[in-house]
Amino acid sequence: MNDLNHFFYLSSACELMAPEALAGILAVSRRNNERDGLTGMLIYQDGVFVQYIEGALQPIEAAKARILEDPRHKGVIRMTERLAPVRYFPNWSMGFQDAGLLGAPFGGFDLSFAALEARMREGLPAHLQSMMRQVYMNAA
Repeated sequence: MNDLNHFFYLSSACELMAPEALAGILAVSRRNNERDGLTGMLIYQDGVFVQYIEGALQPIEAAKARILEDPRHKGVIRMTERLAPVRYFPNWSMGFQDAGLLGAPFGGFDLSFAALEARMREGLPAHLQSMMRQVYMNAA
């Protein structure tokens, strides 16, 4: 039985995030994700978060609970949460891009749109591709 799941959501920051605050979020997320065998990506632009995480069901549920309780954001819109056929971000404990700084590596990950497309596995669901393109295109 496939135990690979994902959780994909959008949310609004309670206030615009300074680079130092984003770095703190990423450090904790990456540490937790490495511990729990989760991978994924996070895009931030002008107070909006777009995040996709993937892994086994129990760690996904625990991460989802932390995300939903986090007071730094509000208005979580659950896009999808279900079984995943493959890991789309197998090498990223948490890839990140501040879409307002397109092309600028942050924390060791270059998630310019070209880099993101090059590293995504073929077959990424259309709704994920569309959402990521929309965030990037709105930042340009």
